Amino acid sequence: MLPRNLNNTNHVACLLFLLIMHFLCQGFVMPVRQKEKANSAVEEMYDCRFDQAIATVDSINDDSAGDPLKWMLRLSIIGMRHLDYDDTSDVDNFETTFKTAQLFFKNYEKRMGRTSYLLTAHGFSCFIAAAYKMRNKEYLNGIHLGFEALSCCREAKKIDSSNADVDLILGLYSYARAELRRKFWGILFWYPGDKNTGIQSINDASRKSQFSSLAARAILLEINIREERYDTATAGLNELTGIYPHSRFLLWSGVKLYEAQKLYANSADAYSQLADAYERIPAAVRNYLQTRFSEAQRYYWTGNIVKAKDACNKVLDACVRNPSGHCDEAKKILEKMRKPHH
Repeated sequence: MLPRNLNNTNHVACLLFLLIMHFLCQGFVMPVRQKEKANSAVEEMYDCRFDQAIATVDSINDDSAGDPLKWMLRLSIIGMRHLDYDDTSDVDNFETTFKTAQLFFKNYEKRMGRTSYLLTAHGFSCFIAAAYKMRNKEYLNGIHLGFEALSCCREAKKIDSSNADVDLILGLYSYARAELRRKFWGILFWYPGDKNTGIQSINDASRKSQFSSLAARAILLEINIREERYDTATAGLNELTGIYPHSRFLLWSGVKLYEAQKLYANSADAYSQLADAYERIPAAVRNYLQTRFSEAQRYYWTGNIVKAKDACNKVLDACVRNPSGHCDEAKKILEKMRKPHH
């Protein structure tokens, strides 16, 4: 979920994509028979129970019309797990799943025609893949898929002007182009528009869309943090946390909100919760070291020496098997705390 070198700006961009991956799947629930299982998989995915979510998705029988729900859900779960763990072991699995999903779209178009629903599904699929490629520094592929996602969403809107779900993607790209084009996302955000236009589109999606209203609210949470509307952001975070109290993705949003307000004691607590969760996941060792070190650093900044020492020692314990730049940084903090003025 977080880039390998801690950077809150990059984290925001990643999280914008990440949050969409969860909620977009609801757009593929209504047309199929396995609604209950699909909803369960979505809940499990956002609660970070990825293996269980994949098992649930794999138990879904293909609809007679060949709806791409099953493969879209699987693609989202793999992508979210990759970002959450900061682990690349699922690359082949993601690529295979994406190709299978694209084949489903082609077959679906042959049977059902080029509908607004199909284009929405295709656009979201490319959007996930674009985020995944960019996250893995495959920038040219990511840009190409970003173009395709935008093209599909714009065509879907032309076919059905009441399709508010695609407003989420179009609005996010418009906002991101204005806010992030000078960052690592480069020219992916080519869609013409500005920040205010983007925010308005995302607001429209939050109020009018059939499937992505929660996604839009999650994105607005991140935008409100960036725009320094902290009371509104806090309300949005509390609302979503009430729905998904165990979501690590929302803990990351909390970290960003606290850091933006320089509430480092709060961000230290959030980092501690994240580190405790990642400590139980061998594949997430990179994020474990990062969050545990960030916990130590924030406690040190706020003068909580006991908790800072404990977190530093936990970092060094993990460093025995997993050397990292955070190991040396933790040692430096411990050395500072050993000086007499502490």
